[in-house]
Amino acid sequence: MSDSDSDSSEEEAPQQKPSFGALLGDDSSESSSSDDDEPVLPKAPPPPPKAQQKRKKKKKKQPPAPPAEDDDATEAALDAAIAETRKEGGATTTTTTTAPPYLRFEFGRVDTAKEVAAALGSSVGKRRGLQTRRSLLGAPPDGYGIAPTYGKGGLRCVKRSPGRARPHEQWHVFEASDAYAQATAESTAGDPNYLAQRVAERPYHAPPLVALATFALRVGRKELAEPLLRRATTAYEVALNAGSERTRDLVKSVKLRVDACAGESALFFKALHVRARVASSSGAPETAANLLRFLLALDPWGDPCGVLLRLDADLLQAGDAEAVLALFESPLTVVSMPPADVFDDAPRKHMSPHVTHDSSTRLLPGLALNRALALLRVPGDRKAKRTRAVNAVADALAAHPHLLTNMLGACGVNPNQDFTTSYDFREVVLHEHFRKQTRRNCLAQAYAVGAYELALDAACIRGRKLWAEPDALKLLHDGAAALIKRLGPGKASTQTLAVVDAAWSRTALVKYARVPVEVFADDLPQLGPDAAEGFDDSLLTVEAYQRAQQQQQGRVVFRGGGGGGDVVGEILAQLPPDLRADFQRQIDAGVPPEELEEALMRLVM
Repeated sequence: MSDSDSDSSEEEAPQQKPSFGALLGDDSSESSSSDDDEPVLPKAPPPPPKAQQKRKKKKKKQPPAPPAEDDDATEAALDAAIAETRKEGGATTTTTTTAPPYLRFEFGRVDTAKEVAAALGSSVGKRRGLQTRRSLLGAPPDGYGIAPTYGKGGLRCVKRSPGRARPHEQWHVFEASDAYAQATAESTAGDPNYLAQRVAERPYHAPPLVALATFALRVGRKELAEPLLRRATTAYEVALNAGSERTRDLVKSVKLRVDACAGESALFFKALHVRARVASSSGAPETAANLLRFLLALDPWGDPCGVLLRLDADLLQAGDAEAVLALFESPLTVVSMPPADVFDDAPRKHMSPHVTHDSSTRLLPGLALNRALALLRVPGDRKAKRTRAVNAVADALAAHPHLLTNMLGACGVNPNQDFTTSYDFREVVLHEHFRKQTRRNCLAQAYAVGAYELALDAACIRGRKLWAEPDALKLLHDGAAALIKRLGPGKASTQTLAVVDAAWSRTALVKYARVPVEVFADDLPQLGPDAAEGFDDSLLTVEAYQRAQQQQQGRVVFRGGGGGGDVVGEILAQLPPDLRADFQRQIDAGVPPEELEEALMRLVM
């Protein structure tokens, strides 16, 4: 943030235009005049056109903007912020052939078990088989056969263009076959054992797979959840025809879009999101970051799962600091969220604001703060990196003063009692800019909507492991001290806070109030100790699947014998188990199979 944004004399100089440079990462709030410094050519070229010179001079003589307290000035600052974002290429970044690092998907890097094994020093985790490299979301567990295509009772992916589609994008939705839809209707309710039996009969049926995985996570059986989620995502991968060059090219160029509001697509987003959370909590940050990048790339502007509120922290956990800087320097435009059903938990209560603008990812508090850690982790001069990181923390705290006290609380640091370090947070938390009353007054509208409070909570939940390190806490302290020196005693960055308040109460950022805060934790909310009582996890094994397949495909042996037994057996094998058992009881009672053949034929025709 430039010094002009946070100067103590901002009320005394109302003629100064409110600058948004700090929030957009522009260290200079003044326009550059490089024309006067151009070198003189040896052959005296003709002077620049007069019209161009007049235009530049006219730009320098524009009248000053109204004071920051005026609503028109806040609206003008918001418009300038979005215009600068689009000028830098944020809105068109994902339409290029080269994917930006924060959306780039790495094929073959979605195996939680192998990443954990590699972290423990096993050579198994360092090897990637041919099937893993060719797959999109990782190979399914062995022993469950091949996922069915649409013609065999599975899913298919068709092109669809929703109203929010952009010119260079290819949007798709997932559609269910009749058999898949019928199986979904039969497995929408029931206890976990019932769902496990349905999964044994149809090992790639996503709805009960995701439901069982969620149940397993909520009763502390994480080892059961990841294989179930891999099978669920495999069903969608087959529908995408992920092995084709067309699909792989769409993924590489970040042009594959999926509408979470139509067909079976919402469950695809949910399965990917839960799988990324499982990978993160299992010690596989690269897998988690890769899945989150892919999930965001499916709808980067709508972001139905709220990935942008956590992606920066997950990228840092995975060691990809360049991607964090790229997300801040070439931000995405934030638009309204599509009304997709991707969460189990109901979100917190919030107001329904009137949205007047699109917005930018640079206004996300977690990204603004974690940018400082990313600056320290990229190559370069150590002293210069430290200086830039301190300034980045100061800029983040100027726009989001809650981050200081909230992050300290998340890291378990009490500034009034913890004296174990050589630096003292008491000298900074008592400044006017960080006082609770100042924060509440300046950001009252944003808090009333609810989205801003959620974004702060998400930043602290995802970033506490990163900022709990001693060096990170020292950086947080130094950045706060630098901001205080910039502001002066007894002053707050009221101009910047007014813009942030307007952005989080009147722009598309308000959509994040629909995201429940629980989704940013690695672990799902736990059920009571009796929830798993009676659950038979042996129903989820390969052996249970094989028994179910044998029961479905096995021939019926007729005690009465006689002609037509083979035909009746073929027909009975196609019936549901309960109906097949009813006909078997009639045969056992002595009814000749020939008399049942006509009735059976009517059932299957």
